[in-house]
Amino acid sequence: MLFYHMYREDEVLTDDLRRGSSRSTMSGWASRGGGNLYPEIIQELQRGSSDEWMDFHKSFAVYPRPYNFAQYLQFPLETDNVYVFNREIVTHLFGYIEEEMTIGSDEYRPRMFTDDLPPKETLMKAYWQSRTPLETYIRNQPYPNPEYLCFFPVPAQLLRGFFHGERVVL
Repeated sequence: MLFYHMYREDEVLTDDLRRGSSRSTMSGWASRGGGNLYPEIIQELQRGSSDEWMDFHKSFAVYPRPYNFAQYLQFPLETDNVYVFNREIVTHLFGYIEEEMTIGSDEYRPRMFTDDLPPKETLMKAYWQSRTPLETYIRNQPYPNPEYLCFFPVPAQLLRGFFHGERVVL
């Protein structure tokens, strides 16, 4: 199956094309996934599970199509290299991130962004429980707003770069 990794206009994707795609070479725009928002909570949830190997410090977002981005990488991945998580939960978790960023400011009020949300630990547990292998997600689509994550580097020989629809050749 083909996947895509997006780049902002001001980013250069040639480093990925030369070295392969991994967390260290990926776009600054792309996410590492919601599991990286509160790593201590996700690590506790992972402990002892069959998916304990998932490292959100190394994961990066991939997409099933290029959307409207001017620059992107295209590459094939086996479906078992991609897991899908519920992005809506990540959106709720950002309420806690926003609140933590305003602590100490004049505008800060306790629970100003999280008043209607369950505790972040509950949200992280729901996020972890939403993990679904890609093949299973394609068959069932248990939630409408998926977050696709790759946990493995993509070798340079599998990557094809595009800039405004034209293939980038090194």
